[in-house]
Amino acid sequence: MESPMYCLTNEFSFNLSSVIRDNPGALRGGPQQLRLLPLQQNSREACEAALVRYSTLERDQAKALVEALSSRVACIQGLPGSGKSFIGSMLTQIIVEANISPVLIVCYTNHALDQFLCHLLDAGITSLVRIGGQCKEPRLENYNLNKLPKTFQRYELKMLYEKLDQNADAIALVLRELNSDTRRPTWKSLKWFLETNYPDAYDYFAERSAELYEDDWEIAGCDDILDYWIQGKDIDTSQRRGHQRHWMHNSNVWMWSLAKRRSALTEWVGNLRTGRVEDLLEAQTAYWETMKKINTVRDQADVEVLKQVKIIGMTTTGVAKNQQKIAAVAPPVVICEEAGEVLEAQLIACLSPACQQLVLIGDHKQLRPHIADYNLSVESSVGKRFALDVSLFERLVAPSSGLPFWMLTEQHRMRPQISQLIRMLFYPEVRDARETLEYPPLLGVDKNVVFVNHNHPEDGASAILGASARSHSNEYEVAYLVATLRYLLQQGYHTSDIAILTPYVGQLMKLRSALRGQFVLELNELDLEEIQRTFDDDDEDDDDTSEEIRHDSAAALGASKKELSGAVRAATIDNFQGEEATVILVSLVRSSSNVQGRGTIGFLKTPNRINVLLSRAKHGLILVGHEQNHFYGIKCSISSKVMVAMVMDYPCIASGILAISVLLRIRNHLLC
Repeated sequence: MESPMYCLTNEFSFNLSSVIRDNPGALRGGPQQLRLLPLQQNSREACEAALVRYSTLERDQAKALVEALSSRVACIQGLPGSGKSFIGSMLTQIIVEANISPVLIVCYTNHALDQFLCHLLDAGITSLVRIGGQCKEPRLENYNLNKLPKTFQRYELKMLYEKLDQNADAIALVLRELNSDTRRPTWKSLKWFLETNYPDAYDYFAERSAELYEDDWEIAGCDDILDYWIQGKDIDTSQRRGHQRHWMHNSNVWMWSLAKRRSALTEWVGNLRTGRVEDLLEAQTAYWETMKKINTVRDQADVEVLKQVKIIGMTTTGVAKNQQKIAAVAPPVVICEEAGEVLEAQLIACLSPACQQLVLIGDHKQLRPHIADYNLSVESSVGKRFALDVSLFERLVAPSSGLPFWMLTEQHRMRPQISQLIRMLFYPEVRDARETLEYPPLLGVDKNVVFVNHNHPEDGASAILGASARSHSNEYEVAYLVATLRYLLQQGYHTSDIAILTPYVGQLMKLRSALRGQFVLELNELDLEEIQRTFDDDDEDDDDTSEEIRHDSAAALGASKKELSGAVRAATIDNFQGEEATVILVSLVRSSSNVQGRGTIGFLKTPNRINVLLSRAKHGLILVGHEQNHFYGIKCSISSKVMVAMVMDYPCIASGILAISVLLRIRNHLLC
């Protein structure tokens, strides 16, 4: 793999001293300075060995760090809990210390972006800017681009805003005129139009207006001269008959018949409205042109700020909205975390012609990018040839690409009984860090990994969101998990230690309703958006529930860190990647049988979702579901294998006979 363009000289080096300096876990007697010459193989090997010996990095982390620094395109696959963000922030720190800036940090979610930038703040890097809203981290509040001082062309901006006000006034005037045109036309509203476009008609009206007094048309029951004219009050019946044959060739409006007068008035009013619509479009165009100039001035000020900082943090959505700014800043290094969740098109949009190094950090065995059309996904028989949800990261780490990548295999999150599940199914190479062996057992429960079996059927779709809804829920599991949550809190756990996961947004809504009256509930913005979309798609939408969703959304976005610290987290599996909790409670929901007596496991037929589901818990994992669905739902599925392993405490499946039992043994009765 070629090295980045900026380091293609023998004199260039990265200073790795910060990795070992003042490191409480480092061995004494280490080097005072450690420099990496990325072009030299022996230097890379020596630095890897030194980092393993004199820092807290384990071998995989050290190798990934050194090789990523030395590569033009680097892919780091991090298993769940392996410290992907930690390595990413360390990598960023070293690049910045080499005076390579600005570095563009891109994440799929706001939560991951906030975590990454906070790691950099912890490392002492304060020259950073976060672009975009929905930041819940108070430490980053003053680093938002909108809150940073900027140097504007103040006089130019003032003049542009004055012009914008004039444009807005012009639009308002035309709108008022258009509104008046919808009413009965008057001489006042047509006078200027006739004078400009029909001068002969205007002259005849003006001449007769000078001859008549206001009393003449008021006595005739008319509002003005135009009303007097259109009603034909100026001619009697015999005159009307006498002038009938002459009106077609007469420009004198007072010589026209009533039919001609009405036809002419209709034509005038139509032309007047057409002209005013054109005036409105012209005024709107002028307004948006002025606004564009204002945005250009503001963007120039933003670009100047971005060029002066070392770190720029954005989500993939933010990058799409700020393409011109990114192109103007031209960051030489782009680091993307959660790269396995980012669409290839989104990632390519992050790259400018000035990009010299791309670092992708992620795990393609966890969630793939989300796409709206299932028929374009790799899981669909139709969509396999499109594979739109296969990320660039997944393509690059595939053996067929020939591109080297580095894997972080030591996990620091899960106690061994939990990590055994993902080791058995997804990562045979995963190793448990020493600290995971010292995690305390799950309080109040005999085992740390538990599958609770029940045979209560799931709710019908119409009971959730109306007949058109496609989500699923299970009232029994909601009641069971709420009671389990209450029990665990009695054992000494804090609400922030526990998270409740489910595959379905319908079940999440049931959980929200059940928990709301008893606990502060935290839903992330992605789940709130999904709930809102579910209601928007339903023909039988309930206004009261929609209002509750909007209230929850506003509360979630406006809640402070202090308020959320005491909240119970509930989420769908798809929106919990990258997060963890001391105890995870899972509602599997599906409990139904077909004519063969076998049920479906729905979303959990996807291995990536199961991987995320099983790898979020640190000390304890409790799953509630129906064994017939999740053991027999799909023949030889990963879901069935993992459920059997949990219930049987990891022995091999023997003779197809499953000694299934509920392993949850609580000191007191959980449910009455």
